[in-house]
Amino acid sequence: MATLRVLLCIGVLCFGSDVVLSNSEEELGESYQSTELLLCEFCDQFCDENHDPITHVPFTMPTLPDAVDPEIYPQKSTTPTPQCYQEITQGDTNQTITWPDTNEGDYAVSEPICLDDSLSIVKRHCSDNWDDVQPCSSVQQPIDPCPSDLKSIGDRYCYTILDKTTFPPKCPYPTSMDWDEYANLNIFPKEPVWMPVQRIDTNIYGIDLYRHNNPDFKYNVPFQICTKSCRTFFYNGTFLDKKCQVYHNNTHVEAVDCDAEYPAICIYDALAYKASSYCGQVYFDSTFITTCKQGGYSSESLCLCETTDMTVSKSVLAEFLQPHQNLLFVNHTCRIGLRNTKNQTALSPFMWTTSNSIINYTNWAPKVDFSLEVGVMTSEGWAFADESPECTIYQIPATVKPGELNLFIENASFVLNITSYKSFLSNNNKDPIVYCFTDADVKSIYYRLAEFSEAGPVDGDNYTIKFSPIDVDQSGPGYYWCQAFMHPNLSVVTSNRKKIDNFTGEYVALFRLNNYEEKLSSFPLKPDNLETLQNLFENEISTHISFYPRIFKINGIDEQKKEMNITFHLTSTEARNTKNEFNMLERISVEQTIFEFLDFRTVHYCPRVKTQHTGQTIIWPQTIFEESTSPLNGHCVTENVTFVQRTCTGNFIDGAHWSDIEDECHFYSESLVTDDLIRLAAQINQEGDEQVASAALAELYEISQRYDEFNTLDFVLTAIIMKNIAGNNPDLNNVSGIVSNLMRIARAVLLSAQLNFRSTDILLEAIDTALERGNAGEWKKENFAAKVIEIENEEAFGLRLQNCSSNCDCDLVTLTDSSILYNASLILAETVDAAICLSSELYEQIVEYSKSNSSYTPKLVISVYYGSQLFVELQNITSSDLVFGVMLPEFPESFKGPVSIYYFANSKDHLSDYNCSYWKFNSNASGSWSIEDTQEISDAVVCEFYHLTNFGFTSNIDITTNLPMCLPEHKQLDKCFPEDQFSSNNICRLIDFDLALNQFCLLENLTLIPTECFDSFNETANLSEILPNCTKYELTKALENLLELLENFNTGSYEPILELLLTVTDSYSTLSDVELLFVVSFIKAMNDSTVDVELLTVCTMVVF
Repeated sequence: MATLRVLLCIGVLCFGSDVVLSNSEEELGESYQSTELLLCEFCDQFCDENHDPITHVPFTMPTLPDAVDPEIYPQKSTTPTPQCYQEITQGDTNQTITWPDTNEGDYAVSEPICLDDSLSIVKRHCSDNWDDVQPCSSVQQPIDPCPSDLKSIGDRYCYTILDKTTFPPKCPYPTSMDWDEYANLNIFPKEPVWMPVQRIDTNIYGIDLYRHNNPDFKYNVPFQICTKSCRTFFYNGTFLDKKCQVYHNNTHVEAVDCDAEYPAICIYDALAYKASSYCGQVYFDSTFITTCKQGGYSSESLCLCETTDMTVSKSVLAEFLQPHQNLLFVNHTCRIGLRNTKNQTALSPFMWTTSNSIINYTNWAPKVDFSLEVGVMTSEGWAFADESPECTIYQIPATVKPGELNLFIENASFVLNITSYKSFLSNNNKDPIVYCFTDADVKSIYYRLAEFSEAGPVDGDNYTIKFSPIDVDQSGPGYYWCQAFMHPNLSVVTSNRKKIDNFTGEYVALFRLNNYEEKLSSFPLKPDNLETLQNLFENEISTHISFYPRIFKINGIDEQKKEMNITFHLTSTEARNTKNEFNMLERISVEQTIFEFLDFRTVHYCPRVKTQHTGQTIIWPQTIFEESTSPLNGHCVTENVTFVQRTCTGNFIDGAHWSDIEDECHFYSESLVTDDLIRLAAQINQEGDEQVASAALAELYEISQRYDEFNTLDFVLTAIIMKNIAGNNPDLNNVSGIVSNLMRIARAVLLSAQLNFRSTDILLEAIDTALERGNAGEWKKENFAAKVIEIENEEAFGLRLQNCSSNCDCDLVTLTDSSILYNASLILAETVDAAICLSSELYEQIVEYSKSNSSYTPKLVISVYYGSQLFVELQNITSSDLVFGVMLPEFPESFKGPVSIYYFANSKDHLSDYNCSYWKFNSNASGSWSIEDTQEISDAVVCEFYHLTNFGFTSNIDITTNLPMCLPEHKQLDKCFPEDQFSSNNICRLIDFDLALNQFCLLENLTLIPTECFDSFNETANLSEILPNCTKYELTKALENLLELLENFNTGSYEPILELLLTVTDSYSTLSDVELLFVVSFIKAMNDSTVDVELLTVCTMVVF
């Protein structure tokens, strides 16, 4: 058997192989030498002279002939010898160009491929020898797998390193690569770089742990901090302002401020390795396209799609404007948006068809035929064809449907429905990457669930995930929620939060841990330290109690004092949510020895509490979580009459707690009419039309007849209701009746309402507003009357009050005789008590204005108050029992003559003490009497005013004795005082006396003695012995108010007294010594009774 040496080339190695031939083959003799030559010629195409492989030529094993024909295969080789051998030249860019061995008559393509000015391939012809080299303007560059702004690591990764940036790094594109995947790559600079780890503090969970924030399998998992034992985390005792971390290459991790600047590594999968999740939702003409790939890293990148099933216009043929896009499609020959225009005059004949732009780089296949026009993509690069192949690559904008996550509970399990779920796909994953969390865990603030029980698509757009709550013995009530990242911009989508609350009771304990470094291992915000805190509290709870603690929140940390505020929940499946249970757990929380106790709460309600506000004790009743309440048996009212309510606020984590009272308010008890008035006030504010106002006014009249039940708040509400109704053309009969009833309210109530809220002023202004809108008419009530007079129709000049009876039922007589204006005696007839007159100048001025303004109807509106109860102030002024309101509605001009008011004073002794006064309103404070000049004619006082408001007569003495008394008579003393009141054991005891007193005696023991009591003793001569050192004092306005308080005190009405006492003592600096002594006496007497001691204490503190 002969042996034939055969040269074989397999793959990348040339070697010799012995082929054993049969005897029949040996008979062929030396003819087999031609076979050896054939194989050697074959191998020479793949191997160089040293038998090293030439790898760029495809390998195909030749087929040996069945027999060797000597004519076909002569014994000597007939293979032509190359005429042009390999030659190396320099291109225009000084780059080395290699021209391979080429047979005569053939054209060669250089390595790298040489390009001319038009970006065509430069080919070199071999004749007897190489033709001259054509100009080589540039060479075709290898295709980089990364965009031009990124560097490549092989063909697998693309990255860039930012020099200095804050956290999160300002990377050119969102990145989702896992830190562990690239931490060991040799690309890290010497400087520390940002890690994808951050601590995000929130109001919900307080100061949180460091957590991974990259959208990978560790997302939101606590960063495992290793401290002193392995020296990988640098901790210097401060961390609150250091919410981010940097990595010192191969040494340690350090917490730093997120606003500091450090280098950052931005790294990505090369697009050729990145399955397109972003382009997995592409639709074209309502048809879903599946074979699409992402053309870039940004959300604005086009999707490049390969298909053989669609016919699309040329306007969407794909353009590979960036070189790395050429690596996305390498398996088929497909048409692309490249065209050979064959325009020899253009800079280059090769154009991108969609953008109509000249190519700026090349990826030519070596055997491209530039005589053809249709651009195609092949496995070797770009080429041209004479017609379109079946496969086409298109570029289409992604019509991304934003995905949503909706979490709900079904059959005791959680179900997460994901719409447009393909927007959450990443790389080659067919399922969306979703992370679900809960704060129901025992030993962590919040916890990421490890697995799902079921997951899968429902249809082409929806995806469903099911999972169960964590075990009861490892958890308790708490919230569950899920998150996912939408690609490619990696925006976080969060589901709704659902709470599992299948326990009857849940309690919250707030603690402070002092010197936390003594009880925790090194860095306090380590996950194992949270477990330590939970164990510390659990060890303080008796094993006989079924409740166990769960750490929920780090509320605050003081790094200097080493203090940590912590929120625990106390949880039990046996909880009953009772008061006894609350008290027991609160006692345990208070008595434990590890933590400093701060507060104890439940998650279901706010308990009943007492608060001090403006010196008053306010009781807030137990209130269900998220509901609001008013104080018990009353209301807390601000100075602008806003009802202050407290809300049982908070949340499940922090527990239910009372909201703060932001505005200063005063507490007022609720009377039998308060609720009705509050309802009416709210109804008027919401509706505001005349029909509603009319019904409300009628109801208000009925309520006002219960004036004896009114307190300060009731009058304040009534004034507001009247103000809101006044502009809606109210029934003036009801208005008059309401005013008459309100004048019967106790003066202490009126004074308190006026001084604190300007309520009597508001009521007076409302009365004026209602009357000036009324038509001509007359309305008379017991304490109030009003008349609207049409001046021109009635030729009216004014009004007289005459024939007044003891109950103040006066006749309101219109003055129509012009001669009256010049004869005062006609005005002041014998039966006349008072009169209001327009001067002739003013009357004529009004008539003239009416003639020149057709829309103006001259009216004179007069209101009569039989008493000055609504004109309250603290000044030492006594006002008359007749007060007049005068208006000329819509008359805008300054008066050319006065409005005159005539008033009888039958006692000539006091004429010099009378003052013409008008009520001066003040927008920022209570109104007051202001004095003008007074004239005297005969038996009357005349006042002249050049403006309009409410007018009266004031004096520093009592002028009421000779005037009609419309209110009940002053209470007279049946007995001045019993004799035992003078014993030394009853000092500071106050006695009853007449409200109309203007003088009294003050004993050294602070006993007040009315002077009229002197006459009740038979032995007047011995009075000085009975009442030693009795000093007589004049009654001031302040003392008059205080005396009225005493009258109310004797009747048991404590609350208005205390309110007014506070008001009086607010101006303590102006009180005389006697007034101060009186206040002290009064406080002493009140202190002996069942009144609010705390309020009395405030009064006493103000005085002293």
